[in-house]
Amino acid sequence: MRYDIVIIGGGILGTTISYWLSSLSNHNVCVIEKENRVAAHASSRNTGVVHSPFYLDPEKKGKIAKAAFQSHGLWKNFAKIHNIPWLDVGTIEIALDDSQHQTLEKYLKWGMTNGLTEYDLKLLTSEEISKKEPNVKCYSGIYCKKDASTDYGMLTEKLQLESKQHGAEFLFKEKISFKQWLCILLGLCGAVLVVSGDHGFGVPSPYSLLIVLAAIAWGLYFNLYKKFALNYDALSMMCYIIWFGTIPLLFYSAHLPNEMLHATWQANMSVILLGIFPSAMAYVLWGYVLKNMPLTIASNFLYCSPIVAMSLAVVFLNEKPSMMVLLGGVIIVGSLVWMNWGNRRTIE
Repeated sequence: MRYDIVIIGGGILGTTISYWLSSLSNHNVCVIEKENRVAAHASSRNTGVVHSPFYLDPEKKGKIAKAAFQSHGLWKNFAKIHNIPWLDVGTIEIALDDSQHQTLEKYLKWGMTNGLTEYDLKLLTSEEISKKEPNVKCYSGIYCKKDASTDYGMLTEKLQLESKQHGAEFLFKEKISFKQWLCILLGLCGAVLVVSGDHGFGVPSPYSLLIVLAAIAWGLYFNLYKKFALNYDALSMMCYIIWFGTIPLLFYSAHLPNEMLHATWQANMSVILLGIFPSAMAYVLWGYVLKNMPLTIASNFLYCSPIVAMSLAVVFLNEKPSMMVLLGGVIIVGSLVWMNWGNRRTIE
């Protein structure tokens, strides 16, 4: 895949640049991040303060100050639309002596020049600051009522999703943590209990080797899909996979027309529905998941397959699962919840 613009680093700055470039131009944009997600370091580990440009010298940094002033409302609206916490808390920058107080007086002039009003920004005496913050002892301070606080981690993650919707690509280094390995192992144990709960374990069949080989092929498919999916959308990628997979099967289809003619319309319709819903549609959706989620998390959800099959058997076939099967289902769900627990951050 050829890219017009490559951005190194998936922090708040790099992801924001990708958002604007992908939404306002037709360039192919790619963000390269050494971690397995955006905002993995300082962008999600800070005070979260959204400053107004009162500390920017309008003569030296006038364009930056203008952009900061105009974008403040834009980001506030973005956070509101996407349910990202945004608190209009205001900030106080203090002075410990007269020389620092003179700097704050300079900030006041800069702020007014950069677009702030007397309502947004004002100097406070030490007594006025003590009323707001009794534990703060200082000479004076400057209070910016317009300053706010947000969750930059959540903001960056949402910007990533918006960027991807506009065509930007994100390349991460996937790392499997100890917690993820443990969740994968628990999910596997749960799947074994669900599959063998009603019939016991028994002696493995020689055909079990084919199941192992199929699992290896399935794992290779996941990784190859993850690699080449950057070049295609989910629907196109799946069409290519199904087409090339169908070609070898054509050698066994010599009697297919005759079989279709002698089969009932219900049987033919069942085959068509099986091809559309459990096959084509499921694979397209799965391809979309692989393209947009870390492989270690996405693949763990496959353990839900025996749970869904068991639930359908209970509803449509009146089967009654044993306690061992139910226990396996609980273990699978628990492993999925634990793996995804804490991925979404919140602030009070």
